[in-house]
Amino acid sequence: MSANTIQLRSMARFASRLSRSRPMLAKSAPPRVLGSLATTFAVGAAILLSATGTGLAQKKPQLIKLAAFTPPREQITKHILPEFARRVTRDSGGTIRVEVYPGGVLGKDPRAQYKLVLNGVLDMALIVPSNTPGRFLDDEIVALPLLVRSSSEGAELLWRLYAKGKIGGYEKVEVLSFVSTAPYSVHTRFPVKSLKDLAGKRVRSGTRLHGLTVQALGASPVAMSALFVAENLAKGVIDGTLFGWESMRAFRVIDAAYHHVEGVPLGGLTVAVIMNKRLYKSLSTPARAAINKHRGLWFSTAQGKLIDGVAVKMLAAIKADKKHTVVKPTGKDLAAWQRATAPVLEKWKKERPGNPALLEAAVKELKAMRSGK
Repeated sequence: MSANTIQLRSMARFASRLSRSRPMLAKSAPPRVLGSLATTFAVGAAILLSATGTGLAQKKPQLIKLAAFTPPREQITKHILPEFARRVTRDSGGTIRVEVYPGGVLGKDPRAQYKLVLNGVLDMALIVPSNTPGRFLDDEIVALPLLVRSSSEGAELLWRLYAKGKIGGYEKVEVLSFVSTAPYSVHTRFPVKSLKDLAGKRVRSGTRLHGLTVQALGASPVAMSALFVAENLAKGVIDGTLFGWESMRAFRVIDAAYHHVEGVPLGGLTVAVIMNKRLYKSLSTPARAAINKHRGLWFSTAQGKLIDGVAVKMLAAIKADKKHTVVKPTGKDLAAWQRATAPVLEKWKKERPGNPALLEAAVKELKAMRSGK
């Protein structure tokens, strides 16, 4: 019970006692004065008590919508986004309620998510930064081949670099998390016994940098959203795809590609959760504090760890399925993949003046992370 409520109820009780005490006080005060005084206290207390039950009561939590274009069964959408929403809602002191809207119900086009948040159409959203060409160039560091080993490593690397001001392009929004998909592997409709088998094949690349990797492997890159990969594989429009192990079932790629290459991490795809900056600034202090408490490293690495766990299980399931074949290059075969992709890194370093320093910073962070620092 609030202090205001206690005080108002005391006023009401005092008015009641005053009314009952009229006979005793009549000798010292005129009845008209006593009646007026008691009525004033009673009416005033009643009005204020009514206000306490309505206008002064705690307002309903403000609804914050977190949009995800990804399918409801996709692992981050199914598990981590709802957990983030639950934690923020719980710790906001009843000021906001975050709800997840999966499956593109608030906007299906993955390429439009950033602009929808920027313009205030969406409150929060899961975005793929590479869908906004030319704006988010720094976070494609995790798409470099043979650099990042896992999703959780990519997630932590991205947040560390962002926290130190080395990941740009997000100045107009609030960044809540970064994650990288599990490093892409090659998945095809045809057997890949060696690197030479990819020559001339049409392979979905995903991002610009992945396109350079596909070219370096001798194949022809095809830019395509993950939403359409399975369909185009089944129709023979593409011969293969770069794809993360963790998303093979959610996007039905497992039903269209039956040959896989393991142990050659060809770079991940950055995914971020962002929030409209004006909305964030308009929130109460408790609401912003709740968001700040759960954004960042926890939100990022929680996604990464989940992705890694799912990727391991998916790879094991594929290996156990006789319809699928998995090849893991070693020795000279692995060296051939490494030589083929090395020019991608060198080309990227020359694309922008800041790229060599960014790569140096990333390598430094990765060494620290791998050593437990």
